Amino acid sequence: CNGGCAALWPPMMATATADSYSAASGATVYAGRSSGIPAWLAGVPLNKLIEIPNTRLAGSAGAPGEDYTDPFCASNRSIRAYSGVAFRHDLSELWLAAVGGHADSSDNSVRSIRLDADAPAWQMRHVQSAEEDKVMNAPYYLDGLPSSRHVYWSAHWCEPRNRIMLHGSRYCWGATTFVDSNGFNPDTNAWDAAGTWSDAAATAMCAERVSGNVWAASQQGHLYKWTASTDTWALTATFDSSFPCYPPMAYDSLRDQLFTLAVGDGEATGSAVSCYRITANGTTRTNITIASSAAYTAWQAAAGAYASMEYDPINDRFIWYAAMNSGDSFYVITPNSGTTWDMSTISLASGSVTPTAIGNSGLMSKLRYTPNLKGFMLMTNSTGNLYFLPTAQL
Repeated sequence: CNGGCAALWPPMMATATADSYSAASGATVYAGRSSGIPAWLAGVPLNKLIEIPNTRLAGSAGAPGEDYTDPFCASNRSIRAYSGVAFRHDLSELWLAAVGGHADSSDNSVRSIRLDADAPAWQMRHVQSAEEDKVMNAPYYLDGLPSSRHVYWSAHWCEPRNRIMLHGSRYCWGATTFVDSNGFNPDTNAWDAAGTWSDAAATAMCAERVSGNVWAASQQGHLYKWTASTDTWALTATFDSSFPCYPPMAYDSLRDQLFTLAVGDGEATGSAVSCYRITANGTTRTNITIASSAAYTAWQAAAGAYASMEYDPINDRFIWYAAMNSGDSFYVITPNSGTTWDMSTISLASGSVTPTAIGNSGLMSKLRYTPNLKGFMLMTNSTGNLYFLPTAQL
């Protein structure tokens, strides 16, 4: 981002309606799981972090002709440019859409890969705009397609709308931020026309998986909700602007609440801990204290920025991960009805791999809970394989 990207982050947040994920007690599991266990996952024990074979993007059909030995290849520059991913839960499908932006990449292509296949393979869903159509500092290129941008946490699958949604256009190719939101139809492999979707109220941070509703938060303390069924944004609360709700943010489907946990502003500025539970459909915020522990001490010392956090509904916990350094821990935050919560780390099983660090460009939402496969997928670059961490028995 060449500095300065943290200053302008816009807000977001997920809706408070219960979804159909299973709770720790073992209730209903999210519908849509394809039958059988993918070949690459068969026999993998719980908490063993593995590479998913042959899932490298660079040089695949999703990025043909690229040299995967070159860390500066085009796809690696784009996905590591302060950009997260969208994840389609019913098909266990990872999506990269218009990632890049600023001075990093003008590539607005769309790519996807289904993880429920025995041999997952990248697909090019829409090629990037022609070079002569690309213009800097604009929300759309001359061909009418959305510009490449720093996606941050703002890409989400919206099941009711059958769209990959990008809420807002932050740091488009060039350096300018716009409020334009974009939708991509996976059935037709086409972008919706400019102006189809309402402008983003702030940087989107998390979504409810079933309703498709999204939450966003601003540095001014505003919290907003996007209702998918009506394509409308609403301000739900204005909190103390001295302590906004910083990213990452996740939606707890068991309790119908949001949780946000960051060091500083979540984007590499400041050192104070920001830790809140948000309830009552985004109107009430409660400070949460993390109990003293070795894990919490290590988490504060690591001070990871641009992190991912996802709710694990089966084990009723949040997983927080930054991947800024090789060997970073997966931190576990266990919610309860009180205001003091525990933090621990996942003890990875023997034989686990060590993910490649993402570095200062940030992980954002490239750690995603995968309900059909009952674990977490992870992407840190395009030149190596995707990772997977199974956290419950299939």
